[in-house]
Amino acid sequence: MPRTTIGLQELVIGLILLFLGWITAFLMVIYETYYSVPISILSYILSLIGLILSTYGLSSILFAKKKRIK
Repeated sequence: MPRTTIGLQELVIGLILLFLGWITAFLMVIYETYYSVPISILSYILSLIGLILSTYGLSSILFAKKKRIK
């Protein structure tokens, strides 16, 4: 499997997790529940993992393209 495919998979998974974290945080603003604190922590963790994965995927794609150019 080429390196860009691996980076692309991580980028897509990271963006999905980041989107889920943002949607969860947005829904918490609209609907206030008894479990607000655990849901807030879950939203933060999802967004953080998504941000890390998408950054790693994007950087691996860019580094693979840079190596291919040289």
